[in-house]
Amino acid sequence: MRKGNKLIEAKYDLTVNQQRILLNMLELIQPYDEEFKTYTISIADLAKKHGLETNKKIYTQFQQALDGLVGYILKIPTEDKKNLTVAWLSSALYREGEGLAEVQFSPHLHPYLLQLKYHYTEYPAVAVSGFKSSYSFRFYEWLQSVRYRGGGGQFYRVFTVAELREKMDIGKTEYKLFADFKRRIIEPALKEIDTFSDLKVIRVDYIKIGRAVGEIRITAEPKTQKQLVIIEEPKEPIPEENKIESPIIDKLLTVGVSVTTAKKWLDKFGDKRIKQNLAYSLAKQKEGKVKTNFVGYLAKAIEGNWGEGFEDVTKKTLDPQRKAELEAYKKEQEAEAKREKDIEEKARIFALFEAQSESLQDVILDAVEDKVESAVNAPLFIKAIKDERKKGKIKSLLMKTSTQFMEAMRENGLID
Repeated sequence: MRKGNKLIEAKYDLTVNQQRILLNMLELIQPYDEEFKTYTISIADLAKKHGLETNKKIYTQFQQALDGLVGYILKIPTEDKKNLTVAWLSSALYREGEGLAEVQFSPHLHPYLLQLKYHYTEYPAVAVSGFKSSYSFRFYEWLQSVRYRGGGGQFYRVFTVAELREKMDIGKTEYKLFADFKRRIIEPALKEIDTFSDLKVIRVDYIKIGRAVGEIRITAEPKTQKQLVIIEEPKEPIPEENKIESPIIDKLLTVGVSVTTAKKWLDKFGDKRIKQNLAYSLAKQKEGKVKTNFVGYLAKAIEGNWGEGFEDVTKKTLDPQRKAELEAYKKEQEAEAKREKDIEEKARIFALFEAQSESLQDVILDAVEDKVESAVNAPLFIKAIKDERKKGKIKSLLMKTSTQFMEAMRENGLID
């Protein structure tokens, strides 16, 4: 099960049942899915998986959780340090009497959940199935996102108190005393992680800035590893073994190379050689020419320097076949970057549309319908668009008419 790191760092506060629903949906996503599907969830199976009694009350609770996810807005940090505002689910159809729900992720979450290649966190669903606190899910994912830094051993993450409040969407009037914040949120969550998950919480340091606690440092390790002794109240800087000497190590980690091996390769072959051969191996994998384990193929490529010059045609004369490979690889990367940028831009504009008054939204939707009727000679399609508007399926409508939607937004001065 994978989640993009930007989604993990997003600002939201869900109930424990909402977290369980999302977890179930994430399990249903296949690694090579290009689009979200309609996922069917069994409330009985969901309750059983999390050790809950199946009764009328639990069906009502999960139905309320589903309704809340459709309307719940989360903010995701983007590359330019802005926030993308988007809903978790685009729809949820509860089948009364059957205990089943048909649900769909918001399409704007595509870049954070589908076909993830870089900057994501992966963990087994069973590791969090025993959680009873919604905050346990958050702390667990935050710790998992930096687990690789420990190289299979201990690792840690430091939060400011303000950062935790922001990420968990906890208002200034809630748990104003840090002692309450610690007792009600931090300690129960970390206790559950230590009890139920595949991580062991070694220690928690509450670091004071002046008289008040300003930072929290959580040290953990995989439970399969031998526990190490931690000195009380450590104040040392980040251990050398947890530091990333080069960005190329981070890239190697994302394709499955261990920290130890990545550092060894960097010392032996250097940054440039690894970078060229990693790019070459990824290109060959996309072409379907890597029939063995990818890390093993990459090791052979680096040893033999198969990708020499693959990333730099300006410094080395390449044969025509190698040049064609490089150009194809670059074009594919550019196209992928453009697709991701387009998805983010459409999400931003739709969020802007949702922020407008109902009256202005109606004006924009009228304009979209008029533009479709004048530009498209397809009566059935036009009827489908009008029907979706009547049924309130605005997101679906605007996705099918994105060109006309952009024009209408531009004409009303909402976008350039």
